[in-house]
Formats: sequence, C-alpha cells, structure tokens
Amino acid sequence: MHNIVIDKSPVKSVNALPKLLLPVETLSFSLASHITWLIGAPIIVYNLGFSSMYIWVIGSIAAILNLFSVYHEALKYPDISGGVSSYITRLYPQNSFFAKYASLAYFLGWVAIPALSTSLLSIFVSHIFTISSDPFIVKIMQIFFIILISSVGFSSSKLISVFHTILTIPAVITTIVLTLGSTLYLLINNYQQFMFSVGQVGVISTSDFFKYFFIGTIILFTGDIASSFTADSQEPVQTIKTIKWSISFLPFVYILVSLILLVLIGNQRKNNLYDTVSIITSNHFGEIALFFTTIWIISSLFLLCTTVIAHAPRILYQLSIDRKLNWLFSKVSSRGSLKIATLFTIIVSIAFLFLPDIDSLLIVSSTPYFLSYIIFHAGILLSKDKKPLYLRLASCILVPFEIVCFIIGGLNLNLGLVGLGILLPFGIIILDKIMPYFANLIRPKVKLLSNNIRVFQSVDNTAIIFTQILLLFVINIVTILSTWFMVLYLKNESFTYRLDLLALILVVSCFATISLASLTVFSQIQNLEDTTRQLAELNLTLETDIQRRDIAEQALFVLSTQDNLTNLGNRNLVRKVIQKLLRKVKSKYVSEFGIIIVNINRFKSINDSLGNKIGDELLKAVANRLVLTAPKHHTVYRLGGDEFAIIIPKILEKVEMITAAQDILSSFAFPFHVRGKQLFVTASLGVNNISNSLHTVDNVLSETNIALLEAKKIGKNKYSLFDKEKYDRVLSLLNLETKLPEAIKNKEFELFYQPIINLKSNKIAGYETLVRWAKDGSLLLPASFIPMAEETDLVVPLTWQILEKACFDVRQLQKKFKSDYLRVNVNFSLKQFFEPDLVKRIIEIANKSEIAVSCIKIEITESMLQDSEDLKYVMNEMLDNDIKLNLDDFGTGYSSLGYLNTLPISALKIDKSFIRTLNPKSLEITQAMINLAANIGAWTIVEGIETQEQLTIVKEMGANFGQGYYFGRAMPFDEIINFVYPPLK
Repeated sequence: MHNIVIDKSPVKSVNALPKLLLPVETLSFSLASHITWLIGAPIIVYNLGFSSMYIWVIGSIAAILNLFSVYHEALKYPDISGGVSSYITRLYPQNSFFAKYASLAYFLGWVAIPALSTSLLSIFVSHIFTISSDPFIVKIMQIFFIILISSVGFSSSKLISVFHTILTIPAVITTIVLTLGSTLYLLINNYQQFMFSVGQVGVISTSDFFKYFFIGTIILFTGDIASSFTADSQEPVQTIKTIKWSISFLPFVYILVSLILLVLIGNQRKNNLYDTVSIITSNHFGEIALFFTTIWIISSLFLLCTTVIAHAPRILYQLSIDRKLNWLFSKVSSRGSLKIATLFTIIVSIAFLFLPDIDSLLIVSSTPYFLSYIIFHAGILLSKDKKPLYLRLASCILVPFEIVCFIIGGLNLNLGLVGLGILLPFGIIILDKIMPYFANLIRPKVKLLSNNIRVFQSVDNTAIIFTQILLLFVINIVTILSTWFMVLYLKNESFTYRLDLLALILVVSCFATISLASLTVFSQIQNLEDTTRQLAELNLTLETDIQRRDIAEQALFVLSTQDNLTNLGNRNLVRKVIQKLLRKVKSKYVSEFGIIIVNINRFKSINDSLGNKIGDELLKAVANRLVLTAPKHHTVYRLGGDEFAIIIPKILEKVEMITAAQDILSSFAFPFHVRGKQLFVTASLGVNNISNSLHTVDNVLSETNIALLEAKKIGKNKYSLFDKEKYDRVLSLLNLETKLPEAIKNKEFELFYQPIINLKSNKIAGYETLVRWAKDGSLLLPASFIPMAEETDLVVPLTWQILEKACFDVRQLQKKFKSDYLRVNVNFSLKQFFEPDLVKRIIEIANKSEIAVSCIKIEITESMLQDSEDLKYVMNEMLDNDIKLNLDDFGTGYSSLGYLNTLPISALKIDKSFIRTLNPKSLEITQAMINLAANIGAWTIVEGIETQEQLTIVKEMGANFGQGYYFGRAMPFDEIINFVYPPLK
C-alpha cells in the first residue's frame, strides 16, 4: 500500500492515482521498452561489428535475470508506482539517503531517453532534408521535438496510455515485418552470405566488452517498465504479468534483430542510425523499404519519448509519496496527470541535450542507470526478507558481474563523463530541497493560469468541440497534400524522389496533430464523456436508491426492533414501548404500567464452559418459557445478552406485578433441555411500576436495573421491588465514584490523626492516620468512598497521597515535641502490596519527609492474611528495611492463628468491641489475645478505650499501647499539633 505523504504545503496533494489503465495498455509500455535497442545499437555495432553479438547474447541473459527480479518485487508491491526505484527504497528501509540516491539514479537513466531519441531524430531529419549541421539549429530542433512529444504528458493519464498504445502498433508491427522480411530475404536469396557473416563473429577484448556492456545497460534493462503502472492499473496482477510476457521478446530483439542488421550491413556499417538504414534499404530492398523503415524509426523514437513521459514522473510521484522527495511531486490531477513531475522530467531531459554528442549522452545516462541496477540487485541479495532461491542465485551472478563491468567499463570510458553521471543524482537531491520555496513564490500565478485552462477545457459546447476537430483535420490534410506536392515538385526538378521524406512528414504531422488534440479537443471530449458517464451513473443510482429505499426501511425497522436470536422485540422496541406508555400515563389514559427485567444467573459460566451454541440455545429456551408463562397482555422482549424484559402495559391491581414475578421465578424451577443436556438455571428479577409522568425512558430502565441489582444481592432466584431510597443511595454512590478520580488529582482529602498512647510511659507514641473527603462543604467518612476506591483501583494512588502527607505531618509533630520517635500508622489495602517497588517507594517517601523508616507503621486487616503466601515475601522485605506491620481489628476476622507465627507482624490491634461491655467472656478473650501477642513477640494496641475503668483493666492485662476517646479523638493537623498528653495542669 501507499504510504501517506505529509503535505506541508497549503494546497492539499492527491496521493492516489486513478485506476484507469487496462492491462493491454500497460503491455504496450513493456513492448515499447524493447525499442530502446534503436538508441545504442548503431553505436555498438559501428564500433564492434560482429563482435557486438557478445554484448547482445550475454546482455539478453542478464536482462532476463533482471526481469525475473523485477517481476518478483512487483508481485510483492502491486500498488506502488515507479517500478525499480520504489523497490530500491523498500530494499533499503534503514538507509533513506542511499535509497533516494539510487532511485534518482534510475530516474536519470530513463529521463535521458527523450534526449537520446530526439538527438537521433534530429540527425535523421538533417540527413533527409540535407540541413546544415549547425549546432544551434540542431539544438533548437531537438528541444522542439522534446516539447512536441512531451505535450502529451499534460493530458489525462488515460489519454497518454491510449496515445502510447496507438504509437506502439506501427512500431511493433514494422519491427516484426522488417525483421521477418529481412530474415526470409537472407535465407532465400543470400543464405551462404548469411552463414558466412555469422562466422565473422570474432574475439572481443575484455576492455571493449565491459565498456560497451556499460553503455548497453540503458538498452538491456528497460523491459521492467510495466511495473511502474500497477498503481493506476485496473488489474494490477495482470499488469505485472506483462513483465513475464515481455521476457520472451528479449532474444528476438537483442539477438535476432542485431544479427540481421549486422548481416545486411556487412562491412559498410556507419555510426548513425540514418546511414545504417540507408545502406540496408538501398543495397537490399529498394526505395519502398526506406519508406517503411522511416516510419519504423520515427514512430519508435516518438514511442520511446512518450514512454518516458508516462514513466519517469511516476518515479518522482512514488518517491514523494514515500517521503523521499518533497510534496510537489505527489500532486495528481483529477484525471491522473502528474503535471509538476512531468514538467520536471521535461526540463531534465532538455538539460541532457546540452552534452556535446550522443556518445557523451549515452555515457552520462548509462552511469547512474547501471549503478541503480547494481544497488537493486545487491539489495535483493542482502535482503533479510524471504526471497526465492532462484532470485538470490540470479543476484549472486548479476552483482559481481555488474560491479566488474561498471569498474572496468567505466575506466575505459571518459572518466569525466562517468563522474558527472555519478554526481547528477546529488544535483536532483539539492533541487528537491529548494523547489518548495520557489513553488510558494509562483503559486498564485500558476493557480490563476490553471484556473483559466480549466475553464477553457470545461467548455461543453458541442459546436466548439466539433469546430476544433474539423480545424485539426483540415490542418493535417493540408500538411499531407502540401508534402506530396512538394515531393512531386522536387521530382520534377531532378531531385531524388524521397519516399522517406514523405514518411517523415506524415508521422510528424500526425503526431503534432494528436499532441495538439490531446491538449484541446481530447480533454474536452473527455470532459463530456466524464459528465455523461457521471449523469448516467447518478440516474442509475437514484433509480436504484428509490427501489431500495422501501426495502431498506422495512428491513431497518425489523433489524432495529427485533432480536435476531430469539425473534423477540429488542431494546430499541422496549424503549419505544416505554415512551408510548409514558405518554399514556401523562394523558391519564393509563394510570400505571409495569416492567420486569429478568437476568439469568451464572449465564456467563454456562456460556464459557459449554460453548456459545449451547448458550444461544438456552437463551431461546428461556425466551420461549417466558412467553408461555406471561399472560396475554404481558409482552416479552430481549434487552441483550442474558437479560429479558416483560412489560405490563396496564396494571389493574398492585398485586399483579408481584404475582407476575413469582410466576416467572416458579417457571425456572424446571430444567431446560438444550441439545441433550439438562440445565438448571435461576433468575433474578427487578420489578418496577411507573405512575409518574415525569419519568423518562432512561429513568424507567435505570430504576428497574437498580431493583435487579438488589435482587442479586439477596440471593439466587429472587425478585426485588424498586425502592426510591435505595435508588437515591445508589445514585449518590455512583456520583461519588465519578468524582473520586478528580478528587484524588485535586487532593481534596484531609487527614485526621488520633493519638496512640504508650500505657507504660503514659506519653504519646504515635498517631493513626484517618482520611476524610472534603466534599461540598462536608467531610465524608472512609466507609463512603474507600470501598469504591478499592473496586476501581484508585485506592493505590490515594494511599500514596495519604502516606506522603502523613509522613510530612508527623515530621512537623516530631519537631514540635522534639521527639524523633513519634510514629504514624497508615492503612494499606491488599492491592497496595502488589505495587512494583513498594518498599523502595516507602523508603523514598520517608527520606523525602526526613523521618526514619521505622517511624512508619503499615496497618493491614485480617482479611488480607488469606493471601499471606503472596504477601509473605513483601512483608519480610518490609521487615528487613525496618518497616513495621500492625494487624488491625484483630479478633474480628477469620484468619488462622497459624499465620501469625510465620508472618512478620510487629503489633496486634485489638478491636474495640472486646472491651466495650467489659463482660467476663470478652475480657478473657482480650487477655488471651494479649498473651498471644507476647508469645509471638508482638506489641498490643487496644482500641476503643473511653473510660478510666477500661484503661485500668487493659493496663493490668499487660497491653502495651492504647487508643480511644479517653486519650483524644481524631483531629486535623492544625489541632493535633497543639494536642498534649497527658494534659497540662
């Protein structure tokens, strides 16, 4: 998939190419790439003669191996543009700059082809018209041809592909016809000459081979171009397969065509395309063949340029999408035209024209192109991804061979030109950085021009379009006729009758006409076609929508009001029925109605243990039984999950609701038979009758759910009537629960301290910390919020907050009373003990507050001892760090006394209930607990001492510490800091 580019410009870029192209159109790009043979073949043939067959044979093998590599990568990334350049960026994900360099090197190889093609075309034209070889005139001619050909690139993506396909037909047909015709001619008329010529293939020097293979890479490796068009292909997989198809054409073009060319030319080879063609046609086939070969060469060169105009901008586009280049290159018009990327391609192509000659152009363009393929094949070889064995073997062959070719071939070429080719990608990288700044400067003018062009192209007047078509047709006919008359005139003036001249003007005039049409008529016709298609689609859509609307409304009503599993009405229908009944209550049409919510107990356990299918069948069985149990005027619904609702639309007697609830519970006394299993289940019922017209639907359901929760608390197979007081209490708790996190964040909790007295010295030994929530001007006791804090895990941050404040306050008390041994007791929940680095954090809080760790006493309850095995490690770690543990409310829980002998408990706090009445039995138990504490080496703290008599008794029993109203109540810090015990007299 495409990566999404972040567009930093004020103008949004479109990051997807329209899916417009057919596989046959992308196949034409693959076929066109083989025509690149025309660019370098004359130069290689001129210099090597028959020895050039080494280049074509070995090059064909390398090209086939390369195409298999491209084919594999294309299958892996079917939705990206740019072909090999995009695959390189994905083969080197960790080296962005290196991948960018290699991708731009690949781009430069392609973008040089228009310059090479127009250079050959200008030579061709110069020979036909016998024009002076003035460099200025030649350059003007070359630039004219590039601009003429490139104009097609600014039309829609679809028009480019259609135009390209049209050009492919004459190029490919003439290639096949001329090749087969030449082959037959040689085999029939000059078989011996053919065999003799083949035998002329001699030995080639190593330096020559590597040098010309270096140059030939821009010819040999271009069959991969179809992979660039998968992103805007209607059938990406079929488009990728065209790469495979194109492989079969490689030997035909590179080997057979080259061999025929060599045989026909013999020893009369020339270094330019026109002279080579002239030799072949004049010596073997006569003047008529020159006509067809001229069409072949010109259409092929035009085809190559159009190929690049379509392909090269896609390289820039995908690099921009991948965030390797700036956002400008990712701009896509509504028809898929990459206008900015195309303009940049044309400018770079024109820049290549200013190299001295074709040889220089070939060297400079081949260098980065060859380098990019070395990097591509090395990336496949070094990739950590799973690759087919044949692919890695191909890369093992190609990479060392290519490196040797690049080094030796480069050293035997002009080193300055090779160096220039290596440096060129850096130039584009620099341009990429500065382009956005210039774009912001010229954006307003470009936008105005684009709007004007868009207005012109959007004209839908058929008469104007027809006039333009007629004018273009007349221009073309006049050009052809004038050319013909000129040829006749030249013939009468004793000049050589030139069919090649006629072919040239025919092709160029047709191309010029189509290029002009692509910018005017075709785009407007495309507008009309788009509009017509959109209107037809809209009309069809409207008709379909109208037909579907009624069906959809009916289906929607059923889907929105019916439960799919039980076919009962669902929650939506329940809400609608309740809303309707509330209106009846308000209008006094009905005085009262009722609702019962039925919840199946332990349904989740049944569903988890027996499976979803059994669970679904059980729900169906419950639904059927409820329907059979309910009276006729009672309606059963399924609210969802394991909950059902029964609505009584009109209550005649108060007892009716209770009777209905009892009947439902009685029906659950019988087992449910589901898939051969006998299941006993129970239900809990929430019962609610509504007579208040001020109710809302949500109120009704909420109240009934509260009643259901109360029924679950009572026990299984119970019902509960809605109670307003309970409802208000639950709402109050829910309100507190929602505000608790914010209260912790805002530190809305106040600490109170109750003194703990050393009964032996009669002095304050420490303080127990008690927390209050300062809410709405009142103080809430812990019982109203600590349980919900434990349920929601908020007790952990709350406890840390309490401990930090308590340690800070006790340090102030230590300073006030000049006693560093005053202690502070803080209650911990079980969840606190499973906090990571618990002991470490307690020590950090103690150090921050400047108190000794031994001054902190952690109080736990007996209920926590059931998890003593999990706590033992943490508690021992606390003991090792001098943090003491007190067992709070000792004697009220159900813990095993055996735990006390294994856990590091430093003190037992005896609950106040044991000394409240001072009856003999309670006192015996108290004495036993004090003795037990002494036996295990723990202190005792007796809570709830309120009288002198209680104090005297616990002292006689041997208790160590006391706590209670007799000594002092719990006080806020500003009071406790002034509290003195014993009181001053």
